[in-house]
Amino acid sequence: MKWKSWLKKGFTTTCIFSAWAGSIYGLCKVFLRLIEHAKRREKRFRLYYLLENQWLKLYNKGHKLEDYFEKHAIKKIAIYGMDDIGNRVQEELVHSEKVEISYMIDEQAYRKYGTGTVVDFEDTWEDVDLILITDEFYYPEIKEKIQKKGSWKIISLKDVILEILQYK
Repeated sequence: MKWKSWLKKGFTTTCIFSAWAGSIYGLCKVFLRLIEHAKRREKRFRLYYLLENQWLKLYNKGHKLEDYFEKHAIKKIAIYGMDDIGNRVQEELVHSEKVEISYMIDEQAYRKYGTGTVVDFEDTWEDVDLILITDEFYYPEIKEKIQKKGSWKIISLKDVILEILQYK
């Protein structure tokens, strides 16, 4: 009889310990995912900071984004990514006489962005001379996705800014 009682206590203890260990393991996985997400956000915002810092240098040297488009004879563009940076690009270029924004592309096209036409990947895109990607963090994935949809010239905002900074 004592043998069964001891076995029953051991089984109960094992079950409780297993449940506790499983809970700890699950919590650790959740915390690791949260830490990884925080690191990705930090990296993304760091890229945005560096990009906007370079953009300010561009202004301080007396240049504008339209200088790039004029130099490369680009007349019609689409802007991909209409978060804060994309909106700032649109604000700068919307009144330009050197380049026309034909439309903006965003995966959440239902939101209202500034002025102009916003399309998503399901829509038909008209031909433009260049698609300007404003989201540096996801640039490789976005570029690949656009290339699967059609054959447009694609460049990142960072590359435009860095090229303009080399002028003069």
